[in-house]
Amino acid sequence: LPNIRSYVFAERLQRLDLKTFDIDTFAKDHELGDGTNIHNSLLAFLTECDRILNRKTVLIILSDTKTVEYRETAEQLRYISGKVKEILWLNPLPAEEWLRFVQTKAFLPWVTMVEASSIQSLTRALKDI
Repeated sequence: LPNIRSYVFAERLQRLDLKTFDIDTFAKDHELGDGTNIHNSLLAFLTECDRILNRKTVLIILSDTKTVEYRETAEQLRYISGKVKEILWLNPLPAEEWLRFVQTKAFLPWVTMVEASSIQSLTRALKDI
């Protein structure tokens, strides 16, 4: 656990201290509900972490994939997937809805997408990891 780096984002990336994180404070500071820009967050992530990504790294993203600039995001995911062991995407949308979204289709070649739409599906997904 000491080697785990955690981040949280809506419109911008913020390093996360798992010991002190408070969702209410984060929500007030980040105007949640105004949209998601995974592209901007991945840019910030790569600025900080690109040099330390390696074939032992597993990047875990929890998002419904609904984002602006999805083509740029897909390109970043392609780049990152070439550097890391795996990009594991926990998607809170039911799997049967994924292909309705162009963003999800664009990301699927570069990530292992796992349904996390309920506690049960998340539990199943985590057991398979």
